[in-house]
Amino acid sequence: MNKLIMSQRLIPCLDSYFDKVNISFWPRFKIVFDMHLNSLRNANVKTLWEDDVRPFYVMRRYAKFTASLIQLNFEYGDGQLDLSLERLRLAVDDLLVKLAKTFPKQTQAADSVSNKQL
Repeated sequence: MNKLIMSQRLIPCLDSYFDKVNISFWPRFKIVFDMHLNSLRNANVKTLWEDDVRPFYVMRRYAKFTASLIQLNFEYGDGQLDLSLERLRLAVDDLLVKLAKTFPKQTQAADSVSNKQL
């Protein structure tokens, strides 16, 4: 994002610095992001869920995390981040399906709607 701002202001002197920062940042971000995805995929729903009527706390964290990444990526438009966010959305959806299966049939649809309203 900073590189984009600098190029719009016609100040290219820091381009190489921002390139080096991106090159060092993205591999580590991808590793941490993939670890996060794996933890969602391997989550034990029975240990995560407390008998509660509020939305699932994982959904709240997912909403905040996703909103922050979208805000950071707003003007930059990085396709790699968009793909990562899509993978995250699918992992959270799978977790919600697993969670819904632990409830009686009558409440599964209501729980799904409640959590997706976030």
